[in-house]
Amino acid sequence: MIDEAAAKLTGEPIVIADISDLTGVPGFDPSPMPSGARAAAAYVNDNGGVGGRPIKITSCDSKTDPGASAACAQQAVAQNSLAVIGLDNFSGTGGDALFESNDIVTLNAPNQPTLIQSPNSFAIGPGGIGEFYGLGHHLGTTAQVKRVSLLMQDSPVGHTYAEQLTEAATAAGVETVNPVFFNPQITDFSAPVARATSTDPQAVFTLVNGSQIPLVWNLLQQQGIRSEQIYIHSVAMDATVFEAAGSVAVGANVVSEFTNPDDLSDPDVRIYREAMDKYGFGDISRTALASWGFANVMFLAETARTIGADKVDAATLHEYLTTTLGPGSTTTIPTFLGSPVGAAPPEHPGIHRPGISILRWDGTNFVTVEDFFSAPQLRPGRP
Repeated sequence: MIDEAAAKLTGEPIVIADISDLTGVPGFDPSPMPSGARAAAAYVNDNGGVGGRPIKITSCDSKTDPGASAACAQQAVAQNSLAVIGLDNFSGTGGDALFESNDIVTLNAPNQPTLIQSPNSFAIGPGGIGEFYGLGHHLGTTAQVKRVSLLMQDSPVGHTYAEQLTEAATAAGVETVNPVFFNPQITDFSAPVARATSTDPQAVFTLVNGSQIPLVWNLLQQQGIRSEQIYIHSVAMDATVFEAAGSVAVGANVVSEFTNPDDLSDPDVRIYREAMDKYGFGDISRTALASWGFANVMFLAETARTIGADKVDAATLHEYLTTTLGPGSTTTIPTFLGSPVGAAPPEHPGIHRPGISILRWDGTNFVTVEDFFSAPQLRPGRP
């Protein structure tokens, strides 16, 4: 069914290349992102495509490996891709410069310093920098806690995230931030959890995934941390995992980059959930990465329509986004399942949508605790 609509359209296909680390990180499965993108492409194609042009999604596994990432980038260029989407943590080693030289914008998750600083980056999710500056701000202002502990992977990304969260939390009034780093390969979290809880924190952030979630959260609760005091990043947001975790997950908080997938009063969410069910991806619809993949394609499809089906290609898309969202611009572009994109803050030219929200798992559904907001550190400058 997912390819039937495209087959009925006679226009030249619009290729969108998903490059994601589908393998290489224990307990981490980003496959919902390309799956969400395919569902959105099918939805767009079922509704006439972009002026009769079907959207085609290609998927390449960058394998959390610089060489594989570079090979995927070369493939995306050879396919004359309109844009690159996905979650590729090594695109800076060979892909990003290649995309820029070929006028191909990247919507890759902006977790690398190179993407955060890149004028060729137009990600519609704010990535780690949005989440961790945002969460730090939330903890100090909305939650009004004074002591926070961080359970972070001992990796360059983990240390960067800890610095960002600490900076924002301290600026927002948090008095003590206790970062605890762990080897991503461990299976026994007793020691890092003990260090994290030794400072009597009022909130604990956990950079863990999949099967690690119930294990770590159970240990935290054994040490007196209530589920309402636990926070986790959006990539780990997965209703199926939370349901399997049982009572230890009830009340835990998630940093979200997209609209609550259980808020069926939102028309975007209704379209999204119905499309995911129709095209065979209903079981992953309540994950952050599926929302992101779907939103990527919807954003690009709508932008392509604005440019014009007969004019849109990588070069015209690059020109449109660069001009419309240039420094100091007050123009915004709607984002499906998210707050609008706009001009980037001067210090972070690759961050065009800094908005995040805080959700809470109630055992059955995600409930919105705080709707979209942006940390002061990421708000765009205005003329």
